[in-house]
Amino acid sequence: MTDTSERVRRAKDAAGRLTRRRERNALRRLGALCAALALSLAGALAQFTGGAEGAVLGMHGATLLSDSAGGYVLVAVASFALSSALTLACVRLREQGRQSETKDRERAEPPSADQ
Repeated sequence: MTDTSERVRRAKDAAGRLTRRRERNALRRLGALCAALALSLAGALAQFTGGAEGAVLGMHGATLLSDSAGGYVLVAVASFALSSALTLACVRLREQGRQSETKDRERAEPPSADQ
């Protein structure tokens, strides 16, 4: 037969494994989302610019001088907005995880001997 402290330790271990598994799954999903987003942005950039060279041949930084520079600006603004939204979602997800971890820890703690 196990005592209360042993059961509490086992419950904490199980909760820790579950939390780590959730974090790994979330990181995998976010990695796949980032890869898909990067590929789609590269495709959008190629589509909007039409693959046109810049006004000055051989000078890749001069592509904003071409007539199709609007595509670059659109892709830059869209990628900034998406990355900001993704960062905000990750921060909120992390805060929720910390709050639930704190609540789980408070529930798992046995009452003290003074009570």
